[in-house]
Amino acid sequence: MSASSAAAPPALVSRRQQIVAVALAGLAIITAGSFTTLSGLLTAELSQALGWSSHATAAGAAGVAGVAGVAGVAGAAGVAVNMALYGAVAPFALHAMARLGIRRVTQIALTLLIAGSALCALGNVWLFNIAWGLVVGGATGALTMAYGAFVARLWFEHTGTVTGVLTAAAVLGQFALLPGWAWLAGVFGWQAALVGAAGLAALTIAAHALFMTERLSGAAVLPCYLAEADPRLVRHGPPIAELTPDCWLLMHPTQRAAPLVTLFSRTIGAELADVLASAPAAAAY
Repeated sequence: MSASSAAAPPALVSRRQQIVAVALAGLAIITAGSFTTLSGLLTAELSQALGWSSHATAAGAAGVAGVAGVAGVAGAAGVAVNMALYGAVAPFALHAMARLGIRRVTQIALTLLIAGSALCALGNVWLFNIAWGLVVGGATGALTMAYGAFVARLWFEHTGTVTGVLTAAAVLGQFALLPGWAWLAGVFGWQAALVGAAGLAALTIAAHALFMTERLSGAAVLPCYLAEADPRLVRHGPPIAELTPDCWLLMHPTQRAAPLVTLFSRTIGAELADVLASAPAAAAY
């Protein structure tokens, strides 16, 4: 039994686990969504505070692409790369989640959002383009609605309602938090919006560390003597009688009548009979 993207029967997980998984996924999607709409706000704020042209700041949201010495072109590349990675990273992030676990990949993406915010706050146009384009763009791309659909399929048999909730979370993150970031930027300066978004990412990391459990999914037929020793595995259904083999003691025909061989075979035979009676050979886990 291992972590995978294949959903197991809903009876294998509790309702509380499902609710926690959806709540944490929604929080991560809200956090990533709040970064995706900061591009426009930062473009305006940086133009006013640092005198950057709109072309220079647009680059940060897209990524880093520019010719050395041409800040305007480079800046425009940053924002563009950000938006491109937002859509391109999702398949690779889902593959990583299936291999490494949702919690680990999600925490890495959220940490990158914090690191990207810190680099952007330094106020260097080239650094802003690199950080906002590659670091923030890649991290938000890992936490798109594809991530929400992955969580829904993994934890639920019927995914319609859950997918709708996580879609609403994406919209909430992209639009509902923007007025708050704008207020912070207007009152405390443009870096305050980045600090607020990074703080939300840190809160989400803490929530995942405290409450997120990996979904162990899948079923397999295993020998009972192996599976019963692993507390993470749960037996589902009775032992499989067809997989309980007969046990034979083989002896050389010229030695089977020897007293020591006879004693040994009777003793071992009795012990094996007790073991096989108390521990079935195989079952589904």
